[in-house]
Amino acid sequence: MGESISNIVYLYFLVPLLLSFYVLNEKKPELIPHFSVFWLLSASGYIICDIMIPRFKKHALKANLFGMDINKKGTQAGRIKM
Repeated sequence: MGESISNIVYLYFLVPLLLSFYVLNEKKPELIPHFSVFWLLSASGYIICDIMIPRFKKHALKANLFGMDINKKGTQAGRIKM
């Protein structure tokens, strides 16, 4: 399920990205290199976080570093390790 959500998020950001490049090309084409660097850094940061968080979660649970949701104390959801 996580992969399908990631694909939806990628598509959700792809349409505004292409539209913003089109508008920027029409209005101020000299800003396209700066805008491209901004988008590449943002997209790479998202992808790195999307990949690394599940890996760190596995290692944190193995090292017994986790928290519990105190607002759900006394229910089944309050026993899930986060």
